[in-house]
Amino acid sequence: MGEVYLAEDSRLHRKVALKILPADVVAKHDRMRRFNQEATAAAALNHPSIAHIYEIGESEGTHFIAMEFVEGQILGEYIQHRQTNLARLLRHMQHVAEALAQAHSAAKNSRLSGEVARQKVDGAV
Repeated sequence: MGEVYLAEDSRLHRKVALKILPADVVAKHDRMRRFNQEATAAAALNHPSIAHIYEIGESEGTHFIAMEFVEGQILGEYIQHRQTNLARLLRHMQHVAEALAQAHSAAKNSRLSGEVARQKVDGAV
């Protein structure tokens, strides 16, 4: 749901991931309500494998979420392009599963998925 861009937080001088919501989402009240619900639930989470939500907002009619920028490679791409031993692969999947379990327990109606999991530069997921 939306395009994600790398942006600079000019006040705090840090990189952020900026997710821009498409006009069709903004135009539908029920989708915006669900979006705000999910963003609020995600912002309440504190897990090392879940990006932190910094802000949800609107500027000049453009709705957005500003969140932690996680430098690294999408985990699926990382696994596909590297030979990863089974133990390491299972450890990555465990981190993703733990993060998803926490997210789903906090927001029963969430549509969160692991498809955007990232392999961080330091090797963590």
